[in-house]
Amino acid sequence: MRAWRLGGLLVLIAWTSSPSVALAQSALDREAGPAAWRTAHAIYGASIATAQGSTPEHAAIDVLRRLGAELGLDTRDSLRVTRVMRSHGYVVVEFARVLHDLPVLGAPIVVRVTPDHAIDLIDVAPMPTSRGPWPNAVRTQEAVDVAAAAAPFPSAHPLDTELVALVHQERVVAAIAVELAGARPIDRARAYVDATSLELLWLEERALDALGRVFLHNPATDMAMTSDLPLGDLTSTTNLVGAHLRVASCDQLTPDCNTVTRAIADASGDFLFTPDARAFDDAFSEVSAYFHGSLVVDYFHTAHAFTWTCTGTNVMDVIVNYSEAVHVGYDNAMFIPGSRSTCGSLVFGQGAIHDYAYDGDVVYHEYGHAVTDQISALGFFATGPADNYQPLAINEGTSDYWAAAVDGDPQIGESIGSYEGFMGSLRGIADVVVCPNDLLGEGHSDGRIWSTFGWALRGIVGQTRADALWFTTMSSLSGGVTLAQATNTLLATVMTEVRSGSITSAEQAMIMAAATARGLPDCTMFVPIDDGHLRTGYSGNAFVTGGLSHGLAPIEYTLQIPPDVTDVEIEIGHPTIAGMVTVHFMNDVPVRGTGARIISQLAAPVGRIGTAFFTRTQGLVPCSTLYIGIETSDIRTGGESIYSIFSRVNTTHETRACPPRYPDAGPVHVDAGQDAGIDDAGSDGSMAPAAASGCGCGVGASRGGAAYLALALLLVVSRRARRRGADTTPVEITRRRRSRFGAT
Repeated sequence: MRAWRLGGLLVLIAWTSSPSVALAQSALDREAGPAAWRTAHAIYGASIATAQGSTPEHAAIDVLRRLGAELGLDTRDSLRVTRVMRSHGYVVVEFARVLHDLPVLGAPIVVRVTPDHAIDLIDVAPMPTSRGPWPNAVRTQEAVDVAAAAAPFPSAHPLDTELVALVHQERVVAAIAVELAGARPIDRARAYVDATSLELLWLEERALDALGRVFLHNPATDMAMTSDLPLGDLTSTTNLVGAHLRVASCDQLTPDCNTVTRAIADASGDFLFTPDARAFDDAFSEVSAYFHGSLVVDYFHTAHAFTWTCTGTNVMDVIVNYSEAVHVGYDNAMFIPGSRSTCGSLVFGQGAIHDYAYDGDVVYHEYGHAVTDQISALGFFATGPADNYQPLAINEGTSDYWAAAVDGDPQIGESIGSYEGFMGSLRGIADVVVCPNDLLGEGHSDGRIWSTFGWALRGIVGQTRADALWFTTMSSLSGGVTLAQATNTLLATVMTEVRSGSITSAEQAMIMAAATARGLPDCTMFVPIDDGHLRTGYSGNAFVTGGLSHGLAPIEYTLQIPPDVTDVEIEIGHPTIAGMVTVHFMNDVPVRGTGARIISQLAAPVGRIGTAFFTRTQGLVPCSTLYIGIETSDIRTGGESIYSIFSRVNTTHETRACPPRYPDAGPVHVDAGQDAGIDDAGSDGSMAPAAASGCGCGVGASRGGAAYLALALLLVVSRRARRRGADTTPVEITRRRRSRFGAT
């Protein structure tokens, strides 16, 4: 379960030892061994011996006593075990610092014990020393009012509230977490409100979106031919209720989309219905969701010994034929995570053309989010100069990988990617997508960097070992992780498997080459644009980027400035009518965005289409790294959008060289994937608490259809890839009224 859901107290560590003194070689380096590698707050690929007969929890406690100080853990901190995850012989033990008897959200500590009882991974998220005031009385109702007023849907009411300790910007504050619901099943959000000032600290939508539809595989690849196949694990003789799934339809004629059962067994006990992909009340959709749901449930149980559970039950609710208005298509699907008092569920939309429960990949993808929700405290956002969506990309890429793994096919959502029978796919994961050059800033698109790496693993070590590596890695992630951190965790797992003999050194070298080819070990949110190529970016979500980063896009751009520079031109374009842009410039440090303002040297408004200039007289510095941030100033009113960016550096054409720069640590990076969303670049950033589950998925405009066309052309690839074996042609994406970034 989530590390921050305040589960049972397993152990409390009161630190009494003092930090060890580093001599010629630190204690950490001696214990980790020469093959391991470390960052400021983490060590990957170690093989640290544990005491014979000790439990994983006690082994983790012992290694933190010995090495925690060298990884930045304050020896005065009290720690609480908040998660113990077992998979494929590995045991992941997660700790939280304790303040006022509450685990602190946003500063987790992860220790992993290998099958041979050594420790190969330690990840210590930094903890701010500054503390906010602690309230004498909890003003719950006032916090609920603040949260409900900010909810992105009407009629918001609280499901749960609790007092939490939360890392926010550069300090730990007391916050009231409010779980909100609305009239519709997809109306879910979580808010964090400062318990003292009643300031809204964080708001995230919690309904999770995805891809696609269902027959044996889907209507497109099955040529619209249905099959009569067994439905396993049924516990009802009349309805689609089983040991793991309970399926019903949305009754769109009721204002709150109350559920109704349309698939009723016939006299023989069979569920034999004719598909009608455009009907808002077809029973075939229920049968399809149950069949494919059973397949993915069985896959995770068989391959990973995983069974989804919630408050004592293994039965998940599944809603199909979903729409928000009578006879108005809803083109998406989603996993909606649970709260302390509710359980998660799957929802599949009835689209204008496609029924999203008809495609097996869609069902597998969404259930993959439910798995991520339980095995990983992944989070959604990572912070740095601006809030970015790398954890979301990991979540989306992971669900794409699971969909491909269950179906045995790297093309995802063929029935949704196809248009009126034309063969295609929604996304493909068999090619190479590279960080940072291919970053868009949107979770589904950037997730392909991660998912294509996963599919490459299968080609190197085979299905069984690749799936185990993937599951073990995901269960070892916690707290606003980045693509680089996730990759290093997987590579550490590979190193452990090499030591055990399960993976060869040659296979390890190929895995490292596959990761390097995608730029994953050092992936950041900064995209170089020195090559003269036109690039595309995503503005970010209206509620997250618009509210927390003041509209600063999730990725930034860099230019290496020559010594004879005169000025820089940045051309901005939009394929939509939304997206009023201001271009921000900074020499040698990133542009920074907070909820209140954007910090830069020069802000140049260009409108929807135009050119921004930065000259020597305005402060452009020769021989520097120029950081460029894109602010969408109308994101809260016009919604998210897609933009294009092109750079031009003008010079005097003199033959000069830049003087050598003194070696230093380089520009501030986006938390290096170590601090679960803690902004360590200054005191005015914002922080994303470790979220409760899998992913935020939609990619449409918030208000109207301005961004739909652009996203359709840019975010989904691989029309004919199934036949050609590569993703080459953009295809139409899923559309929806409002995107769901910010969900957990």
